[in-house]
Amino acid sequence: MVRAMDHTSKWHHIDVIAERLGVKLGTRRKWRQRGSVPHRWRLPILQASGGVILADDFTASDKLGRAQ
Repeated sequence: MVRAMDHTSKWHHIDVIAERLGVKLGTRRKWRQRGSVPHRWRLPILQASGGVILADDFTASDKLGRAQ
């Protein structure tokens, strides 16, 4: 069983990958503040991560974002 990575590490990886994909800094900050990555960016980030980011990492962030 593969575990979802911890919150801080996940966001660091998402930020680096999203930057490589051309997502602006302000947009990435908004994602982190809201605790969620928009669905349209999830697949490109998953594909570009080479397995570092898992689909479960997005699901975990959705739950955290709703709880706040």
